[in-house]
Amino acid sequence: MKLESLWRSCRAAPCKSVHERLESNSGSPTPSGVVRIPEGTVTALRRHRGAQLEERLAWGPDWIDSGYVITCEDGAPLHPHSLTDAFERRVRVMDVPAIRFHDLRHTCATLLLQAEVHPKVVQEMLGHSSIAITLDIYSHVVPGMQDEAAKKLGAVVFG
Repeated sequence: MKLESLWRSCRAAPCKSVHERLESNSGSPTPSGVVRIPEGTVTALRRHRGAQLEERLAWGPDWIDSGYVITCEDGAPLHPHSLTDAFERRVRVMDVPAIRFHDLRHTCATLLLQAEVHPKVVQEMLGHSSIAITLDIYSHVVPGMQDEAAKKLGAVVFG
């Protein structure tokens, strides 16, 4: 993703155009054109951008201004496999279950649904074209939430 698109489409980041839509992997734009991300993520992206600007200065005229968020040290676009490989190396040295880079997306959706975020919101965050896709993929999360839903219904109906 290019940095300019990221800033335009993230919460709490400088926005140049609120009308431009962010295209997801599925090709379906988010309804508002905005992808909401946690403030901590925005802070980390700004730190990363600062480090990238320092690299740009160090490289001088040899810097390749690709505009991407994640680049090689000279600014050239990073091959997607390089990012995946770096992620897998990082996971191996950490005390966490082995997961693939793409599993982060599933983890995010699962955690949001378990936190009782409305599936429509999760669908929009993931860029799925319909809520049916989200529910078909993550329906394994929903049954565990039925007990809590029954309790809430009982509280509303019976006080």
